[in-house]
Amino acid sequence: MPSSRASTIPYVISVIKQIKPVSILDVGIGFGKWGYLFREYTDIIESEIDPARYLKENWKIRIEGIEGFSTYLHEGHNYIYDKLYIGDALEIIPTLNRYDVIFFGDIIEHFQLETGKKLLQNAIEHCNKCILITTPKYNTNQGILLNNPLEKHQSVWTIGDFKSIGSCMITPTDKETYVVAYPVSNEMIFNLELEKGPPYPLGYIAILDLLKHIKMFFKSMFF
Repeated sequence: MPSSRASTIPYVISVIKQIKPVSILDVGIGFGKWGYLFREYTDIIESEIDPARYLKENWKIRIEGIEGFSTYLHEGHNYIYDKLYIGDALEIIPTLNRYDVIFFGDIIEHFQLETGKKLLQNAIEHCNKCILITTPKYNTNQGILLNNPLEKHQSVWTIGDFKSIGSCMITPTDKETYVVAYPVSNEMIFNLELEKGPPYPLGYIAILDLLKHIKMFFKSMFF
Protein backbone atom coordinates (compact mmCIF):
# COMPACT_ATOMS: atom_id res chain seq x y z
CA MET A 1 0.00 0.00 0.00
CA PRO A 2 1.15 3.59 -0.57
CA SER A 3 0.73 3.99 3.20
CA SER A 4 2.26 2.59 6.39
CA ARG A 5 1.57 1.93 10.06
CA ALA A 6 0.94 5.00 12.20
CA SER A 7 2.80 3.52 15.19
CA THR A 8 6.16 4.55 13.70
CA ILE A 9 5.32 8.24 13.38
CA PRO A 10 6.32 9.40 16.91
CA TYR A 11 9.69 7.60 16.68
CA VAL A 12 10.64 8.97 13.26
CA ILE A 13 9.52 12.52 14.00
CA SER A 14 11.32 12.45 17.35
CA VAL A 15 14.60 11.75 15.55
CA ILE A 16 13.89 14.45 12.95
CA LYS A 17 13.30 17.01 15.70
CA GLN A 18 16.48 15.99 17.50
CA ILE A 19 18.91 16.10 14.59
CA LYS A 20 17.31 19.05 12.74
CA PRO A 21 18.18 18.08 9.14
CA VAL A 22 18.41 20.69 6.39
CA SER A 23 17.86 18.05 3.69
CA ILE A 24 15.78 14.86 3.58
CA LEU A 25 15.37 12.17 0.92
CA ASP A 26 12.13 10.17 1.25
CA VAL A 27 12.51 6.83 -0.59
CA GLY A 28 9.23 5.27 -1.71
CA ILE A 29 6.96 8.23 -1.02
CA GLY A 30 3.64 6.52 -1.82
CA PHE A 31 0.76 8.79 -0.84
CA GLY A 32 3.20 11.35 0.54
CA LYS A 33 2.37 11.21 4.25
CA TRP A 34 5.98 11.41 5.36
CA GLY A 35 6.69 14.37 3.14
CA TYR A 36 3.92 16.31 4.87
CA LEU A 37 5.15 15.28 8.32
CA PHE A 38 8.76 16.13 7.53
CA ARG A 39 7.72 19.53 6.19
CA GLU A 40 5.51 20.20 9.22
CA TYR A 41 8.19 19.36 11.78
CA THR A 42 10.98 21.26 10.02
CA ASP A 43 9.73 24.38 8.25
CA ILE A 44 6.15 24.75 9.47
CA ILE A 45 6.91 24.29 13.15
CA GLU A 46 9.41 27.16 12.87
CA SER A 47 6.61 29.50 11.81
CA GLU A 48 5.70 29.83 15.49
CA ILE A 49 8.87 31.91 15.84
CA ASP A 50 9.15 33.12 12.23
CA PRO A 51 5.65 33.36 10.64
CA ALA A 52 7.16 33.77 7.18
CA ARG A 53 8.34 30.14 7.29
CA TYR A 54 4.73 29.01 6.79
CA LEU A 55 4.88 30.23 3.19
CA LYS A 56 6.42 27.87 0.66
CA GLU A 57 8.67 30.53 -0.80
CA ASN A 58 10.34 30.82 2.61
CA TRP A 59 10.88 27.12 3.29
CA LYS A 60 14.51 26.37 4.10
CA ILE A 61 14.56 22.56 4.28
CA ARG A 62 15.21 20.59 1.08
CA ILE A 63 12.84 17.61 0.96
CA GLU A 64 13.04 15.34 -2.07
CA GLY A 65 11.46 11.98 -2.85
CA ILE A 66 11.79 8.84 -4.94
CA GLU A 67 8.79 6.87 -6.21
CA GLY A 68 8.87 3.80 -8.42
CA PHE A 69 5.16 3.85 -9.35
CA SER A 70 4.20 7.16 -10.93
CA THR A 71 0.44 6.46 -10.65
CA TYR A 72 0.69 7.25 -6.93
CA LEU A 73 1.74 10.83 -7.56
CA HIS A 74 -0.73 13.73 -7.16
CA GLU A 75 -0.64 17.52 -6.92
CA GLY A 76 0.14 17.41 -3.23
CA HIS A 77 3.51 15.81 -3.88
CA ASN A 78 4.60 18.70 -6.08
CA TYR A 79 3.66 21.16 -3.35
CA ILE A 80 5.37 19.44 -0.41
CA TYR A 81 8.46 18.00 -2.08
CA ASP A 82 11.13 20.19 -3.63
CA LYS A 83 11.96 17.55 -6.23
CA LEU A 84 10.65 14.12 -7.23
CA TYR A 85 12.54 11.28 -8.90
CA ILE A 86 10.61 8.51 -10.66
CA GLY A 87 12.24 5.11 -10.99
CA ASP A 88 14.33 2.49 -9.19
CA ALA A 89 15.87 3.84 -5.97
CA LEU A 90 18.82 1.49 -6.38
CA GLU A 91 19.72 3.27 -9.63
CA ILE A 92 18.70 6.80 -8.60
CA ILE A 93 20.42 7.24 -5.22
CA PRO A 94 24.01 6.90 -6.58
CA THR A 95 23.28 9.80 -8.96
CA LEU A 96 22.10 12.20 -6.22
CA ASN A 97 23.82 14.63 -3.90
CA ARG A 98 24.11 14.07 -0.16
CA TYR A 99 21.26 14.44 2.36
CA ASP A 100 21.24 14.85 6.13
CA VAL A 101 18.55 12.17 6.41
CA ILE A 102 17.58 9.39 4.00
CA PHE A 103 14.32 7.74 4.98
CA PHE A 104 12.96 4.34 3.97
CA GLY A 105 9.37 4.15 5.23
CA ASP A 106 8.10 0.57 4.89
CA ILE A 107 10.00 0.17 1.62
CA ILE A 108 13.06 -2.02 2.31
CA GLU A 109 10.93 -5.17 2.51
CA HIS A 110 9.92 -4.64 -1.12
CA PHE A 111 13.47 -5.58 -2.17
CA GLN A 112 15.18 -8.94 -1.99
CA LEU A 113 17.48 -9.04 1.03
CA GLU A 114 20.84 -8.68 -0.74
CA THR A 115 19.46 -5.98 -3.05
CA GLY A 116 18.08 -4.15 -0.03
CA LYS A 117 21.47 -4.29 1.69
CA LYS A 118 23.10 -2.78 -1.38
CA LEU A 119 20.44 -0.06 -1.40
CA LEU A 120 21.16 0.84 2.23
CA GLN A 121 24.92 0.84 1.60
CA ASN A 122 24.40 3.24 -1.30
CA ALA A 123 22.27 5.44 0.94
CA ILE A 124 24.92 5.54 3.67
CA GLU A 125 27.42 6.84 1.11
CA HIS A 126 25.05 9.71 0.29
CA CYS A 127 24.01 10.59 3.85
CA ASN A 128 25.44 13.15 6.28
CA LYS A 129 23.64 12.36 9.51
CA CYS A 130 21.22 9.44 9.67
CA ILE A 131 19.51 6.66 7.72
CA LEU A 132 16.02 5.98 9.08
CA ILE A 133 14.02 2.83 8.29
CA THR A 134 10.63 1.43 9.24
CA THR A 135 9.72 -2.15 8.30
CA PRO A 136 7.45 -5.03 9.39
CA LYS A 137 8.92 -7.54 11.85
CA TYR A 138 7.30 -10.52 10.15
CA ASN A 139 6.15 -11.78 6.76
CA THR A 140 2.89 -10.04 5.87
CA ASN A 141 2.44 -12.09 2.68
CA GLN A 142 1.68 -8.87 0.82
CA GLY A 143 1.41 -9.34 -2.92
CA ILE A 144 0.61 -7.05 -5.84
CA LEU A 145 -1.76 -4.23 -4.85
CA LEU A 146 -3.34 -1.37 -6.80
CA ASN A 147 -1.98 -2.89 -10.02
CA ASN A 148 1.51 -2.13 -8.73
CA PRO A 149 3.94 -5.08 -8.83
CA LEU A 150 6.35 -3.10 -6.62
CA GLU A 151 3.92 -3.54 -3.72
CA LYS A 152 4.92 -7.18 -3.32
CA HIS A 153 7.03 -7.89 -0.23
CA GLN A 154 10.20 -9.79 -1.07
CA SER A 155 12.08 -9.98 2.22
CA VAL A 156 11.74 -10.05 6.00
CA TRP A 157 14.56 -8.30 7.84
CA THR A 158 16.00 -9.47 11.16
CA ILE A 159 18.04 -7.49 13.67
CA GLY A 160 21.08 -9.43 12.45
CA ASP A 161 20.43 -8.39 8.85
CA PHE A 162 20.47 -4.71 9.81
CA LYS A 163 23.56 -5.05 12.00
CA SER A 164 25.44 -6.82 9.20
CA ILE A 165 25.45 -3.50 7.32
CA GLY A 166 26.86 -1.42 10.15
CA SER A 167 26.31 -0.02 13.62
CA CYS A 168 22.66 0.85 14.14
CA MET A 169 19.92 1.38 16.68
CA ILE A 170 16.77 -0.74 16.50
CA THR A 171 13.53 -0.43 18.43
CA PRO A 172 10.16 -2.14 18.04
CA THR A 173 7.27 0.33 17.99
CA ASP A 174 4.81 -2.47 18.69
CA LYS A 175 4.47 -6.20 17.98
CA GLU A 176 4.52 -5.56 14.22
CA THR A 177 7.13 -2.96 13.29
CA TYR A 178 10.80 -2.03 13.68
CA VAL A 179 12.31 1.44 13.49
CA VAL A 180 16.00 1.34 12.57
CA ALA A 181 18.51 4.19 12.60
CA TYR A 182 22.06 4.27 11.26
CA PRO A 183 23.91 7.31 12.66
CA VAL A 184 26.28 8.07 9.78
CA SER A 185 28.36 10.64 11.67
CA ASN A 186 30.21 9.72 14.87
CA GLU A 187 29.18 13.11 16.22
CA MET A 188 25.50 12.42 15.60
CA ILE A 189 23.90 11.68 18.98
CA PHE A 190 20.16 11.14 19.36
CA ASN A 191 17.70 8.92 21.16
CA LEU A 192 15.56 6.47 19.20
CA GLU A 193 13.46 5.56 22.22
CA LEU A 194 10.51 7.74 23.14
CA GLU A 195 10.31 9.44 26.50
CA LYS A 196 7.71 7.80 28.68
CA GLY A 197 4.71 10.00 29.29
CA PRO A 198 2.07 9.87 32.02
CA PRO A 199 0.10 6.61 32.32
CA TYR A 200 -3.06 8.07 30.79
CA PRO A 201 -4.51 7.82 27.27
CA LEU A 202 -3.86 10.90 25.16
CA GLY A 203 -7.60 11.50 24.80
CA TYR A 204 -7.96 11.61 28.58
CA ILE A 205 -5.14 14.16 28.85
CA ALA A 206 -6.75 16.29 26.14
CA ILE A 207 -10.07 16.29 28.01
CA LEU A 208 -8.36 17.35 31.26
CA ASP A 209 -6.61 20.16 29.43
CA LEU A 210 -9.89 21.29 27.87
CA LEU A 211 -11.65 21.28 31.24
CA LYS A 212 -8.82 23.34 32.72
CA HIS A 213 -9.25 26.01 30.03
CA ILE A 214 -13.04 26.02 30.45
CA LYS A 215 -12.59 26.55 34.18
CA MET A 216 -10.19 29.45 33.55
CA PHE A 217 -12.65 31.00 31.09
CA PHE A 218 -15.60 30.98 33.50
CA LYS A 219 -13.38 32.20 36.33
CA SER A 220 -12.35 35.21 34.22
CA MET A 221 -15.98 35.91 33.29
CA PHE A 222 -17.70 35.72 36.66
CA PHE A 223 -15.09 36.23 39.35
